[in-house]
Amino acid sequence: MCKHLVGSLFGLNIFFLCSNSYAQSVLPEVAVEDSTAHRRTFLSAASPLQQFSSADMQALGIKSVAEALRLANGVTVKDYGGLGGMKTVSVRNLGAEHTGVLYDGVPVSNCQAGQIDISRFSTDNIDAIRMGIGAPTEMLTPASAEPFSGNLYLSTPNDVKTSELKLSYGNWNTINTSARFSRGIINSFINYSHTDGDYPFTLTNGTLKTRERRNNGRTDAVNGEVNVRHTFASESNHPSHLSAKVYYYYSDRQLPGGIVYYNNEAHERLWDENCFAQAKYDAELGSQWNVQVLAKYNHSWNKYFDGNQIDDSGITMHTYRYRQDETFLSMGVNYRAARTNDRLQMAVVVDELWNTLRNNIPEVGHKYRTTTYSTFRIRYHEHWITANASLSYTFLNESRNQKRFTPSVSMSVKPWGEQQLYFRASWRQAFRLPSFNDLYYYRLGNRDLRPERTNETNIGVTYSGKWLGGQISVTADAYHNRVKDLIVAFPTTFAWKMYNYGKVDIRGLNVMAEYSQKSVMVNVGYNLNDARNITTSSNSRYSRQVPYTARHSGNASVIWQNRIVNVGYALQWMGKRYSSLMHEKQYRLPSFDDHNLTLTKILMVGKRQCEVSLMCKNLLDRQYEIIQFYPMPGRSFFVSVKM
Repeated sequence: MCKHLVGSLFGLNIFFLCSNSYAQSVLPEVAVEDSTAHRRTFLSAASPLQQFSSADMQALGIKSVAEALRLANGVTVKDYGGLGGMKTVSVRNLGAEHTGVLYDGVPVSNCQAGQIDISRFSTDNIDAIRMGIGAPTEMLTPASAEPFSGNLYLSTPNDVKTSELKLSYGNWNTINTSARFSRGIINSFINYSHTDGDYPFTLTNGTLKTRERRNNGRTDAVNGEVNVRHTFASESNHPSHLSAKVYYYYSDRQLPGGIVYYNNEAHERLWDENCFAQAKYDAELGSQWNVQVLAKYNHSWNKYFDGNQIDDSGITMHTYRYRQDETFLSMGVNYRAARTNDRLQMAVVVDELWNTLRNNIPEVGHKYRTTTYSTFRIRYHEHWITANASLSYTFLNESRNQKRFTPSVSMSVKPWGEQQLYFRASWRQAFRLPSFNDLYYYRLGNRDLRPERTNETNIGVTYSGKWLGGQISVTADAYHNRVKDLIVAFPTTFAWKMYNYGKVDIRGLNVMAEYSQKSVMVNVGYNLNDARNITTSSNSRYSRQVPYTARHSGNASVIWQNRIVNVGYALQWMGKRYSSLMHEKQYRLPSFDDHNLTLTKILMVGKRQCEVSLMCKNLLDRQYEIIQFYPMPGRSFFVSVKM
């Protein structure tokens, strides 16, 4: 179906950004920002909230959403194989299935796997990346985002007046080219990327070390979108807005797989196709009411080819095809108790989702799911206090119906006059529904699975003030999460099987500091995580840090703007982790530090502005793994030109 759209769409995207209604429905946040500090610290937010602007990402040489989130506090990005591998994001060790993704305010979903591959989102067409931990902060956010423990908000440019052309080239024949066109109320974007993915790495087997290359790592991907936005004037000074988006994505990826000693062969391949059309209408009904309607149709298709499976006759080639279709409708109304201010607001939002999954596995068959999400939100705001509460209800209509209420409360208090010091606290319940793979996948699924339930508690403090002639802001949050009915895979006599079995107790601390002075901005973050399996606490061998969770990790970045060349530096550091609950030597992943450096110069070519960037990734050429047996690329250089 989508393939017939490629010729006319190759960039089509209809939508656009809900900034006016967004500003009306979002609590006014206190933000620390100047001409150099493009990353905002939301001081008055009752729950942790971080943002990266397009200026941040350009200055730091960030080319993907995954790279940006690796610099966010309390966030873990799992990278399966470097340049072309799948990338997922989780907040505070709760798993990627607990993280929602909203693209221009509309949820992105995957009912098959339950997690979103964020590698397909290009930062060339993203105006801001916002990572919220806890309940959504916007009053009219779709109700289906409420059950998630964290939500990733991706926003495309809203008011584009100019056209742009960008070309980037780097090691391993890595090419990225994009173009943005604007005309009237329509703006469109198209992007193509390619990499051979055959970067070198050192293979260590005991005392023997050999120099190898990643095999079967080529990736080609193209995506495009068209956005349309129109404002309807009103004689009563209450305008309404209509925005729409059409989006298309296609990728052809070879999968290098994990490293196997003395066998560099890999024959896996994955094709992905996704297209959707979404529309949004928001309007003010008088001075106290505003309504929002969202609609979306999403089609996804993927094909997985596995040439590694072997039977008695030799290599057996297996091809699996999946098709997902989703229809989404969301309706919300927001009420302001006073005509002149937003002191007290109440909102009701209802979402309806219809999902189907078709595949070529006879034992699984076609699956259907209908889900209804309803949320009531209330917010009170004064200059010294912000209080939020919500109650959500989820009803899943499937082979086995599921019903669940999830409450949430949060508060931020500013106790001392004009001093920018806030204390915040929040408590909420969250859950994640089992995916189609969890329930039905051949010889693995379990149709009796219950949703994972999570209790989350957060207390924090935020401060901003003058220091050494500049502006400093500091945030610190301590949290405690407990997961019940954890969905895990256990081996049985013949195959692995999904069960509700585990319990996980997660405690941690996130600290972040920002300092800006004239043309310099510095950010430093530190994370302390203690995430333990407490299912069988009597057996201390298994009551240890959960896999792929470092007890200590941190990040830092520096942006220095000057007349000669702008400099951006980013660091990610992660302590030792284990790939198994058994903390044995063979499962240990050593700590690593990853340094990136970017130099940017803005030139005038005639009447056109030209931006030239030189980026060095993994400056110290460290070899490390985020997922065991999936080595990340070493030192690489990229040059980028944007006109």
